[in-house]
Amino acid sequence: MNNNKYQIFLSIITVVRNNAKDIENIIGELKNNLNGLVNDYEIIIIDNNSTDDTLSILENLLQKDNFSNIQVFSLGKEVDIDTAKVAGIENSLGDYIAIYDHNFDDPGYIKTMLENMDVKIDIILAKNLELKNESLVYKILSNIYFFTKGLFSSEKNKYEIINFILINRKTINYLLQYQSPLFAFRNLIIRGGFSRKILKYKYKNIKKRNNNITESINKGIKLILFNTNSSVKFITILCFFGLLCNIFYSFYVFFIFLFKEDIEKGWVSASLQQSGMFGLISLVLLIMNEYLSQILKIINKEPNYFINKEIISKNIESKINIEEVDSS
Repeated sequence: MNNNKYQIFLSIITVVRNNAKDIENIIGELKNNLNGLVNDYEIIIIDNNSTDDTLSILENLLQKDNFSNIQVFSLGKEVDIDTAKVAGIENSLGDYIAIYDHNFDDPGYIKTMLENMDVKIDIILAKNLELKNESLVYKILSNIYFFTKGLFSSEKNKYEIINFILINRKTINYLLQYQSPLFAFRNLIIRGGFSRKILKYKYKNIKKRNNNITESINKGIKLILFNTNSSVKFITILCFFGLLCNIFYSFYVFFIFLFKEDIEKGWVSASLQQSGMFGLISLVLLIMNEYLSQILKIINKEPNYFINKEIISKNIESKINIEEVDSS
C-alpha cells in the first residue's frame, strides 16, 4: 500500500554556489521533508560555477545509497539566479516544480504549498515574512515598472517578486514553449492566464540576508528592463514626444523671427541650433529604441498558443485496437 500523501512526481530546484560547508545539510533537509510526502520526487541542484569544493562534494555524496533521486547540473560560467533556475526547469521531469532558495526558504513549507495547490491554481507563491523588506531604491524602481506596465496592459495588479514558488505542468509547458524561457519565467508572476495564490509564513532560520543595495538596484533594473516590453514602449513615446517638442519649438523660433522685430542678436540661430541638436538626439534615440524593441520581440517571442485549461471526460474508453504480431 502506498502511504505517500500526494500521488505526484515533484521536482525541487535549488541553486547553489560555493556551499561546500553546508551542501550536505541542504540536501538532507530537502530529503527529510520530501520522504513520504509525494509518490516520487527529484532534487535538481544547479551549481552556479562554484569555485570551492561544492561540486566534488556533490559527486561524492551522490555515490551514497541514501542520496538518491538527485541530479546535479554544473554551469560552465556564473549566471544570474533566474537563468540558473531556468536551467533547472528545462532539465526537470516533474508534474509539479518547486523552486526553493536554501538561504531564505523553509523546506518544510513545501507540504503547505502542496496542500493549497488544486486544479484551479497554477502558481503558488510563498512569502517569508521574516525577510527584510525591500530597499527604497527597489520600491521606487518597481513602482516605475508597474506604472509603465499599466499604460500598455490591462493587467493592473501589483504582484510581489517572490522566489519560493510551486508551479504545475500547465505552467511548465507554457515556459518551455518559448525559444528563450528566461523572459517568460521572469514575467511569470504578472503574466495573465494563470491563477495564483500567495501564502505568507514565518521562517527565522535565514542563512544569508540580502542587505546589499547594489543587488537591490540590479533587481529593480531587471524588473523594469527584462520582464516586459512596456518600459521600451514608454521610452519610445518619450523620445517621440521630445522630437515633437523640438519641432514645435523650431517653428516657434521661426515665427518669432518673422513677426517680431526686437530680437536679441544671435538668439534665433542659437535657438535653432539647440533645437536641431536635441531633435536629432531624440530622433536617434527613437530609432535605436524601436530597433531594440524589434530585437526583443524576436528574442522573447511568445509561443503561438498555450493551453489555459484542459477538460476531459470522466471516463475515457480506448478506441485503439492493439494487434499482436507474431514475428515468427
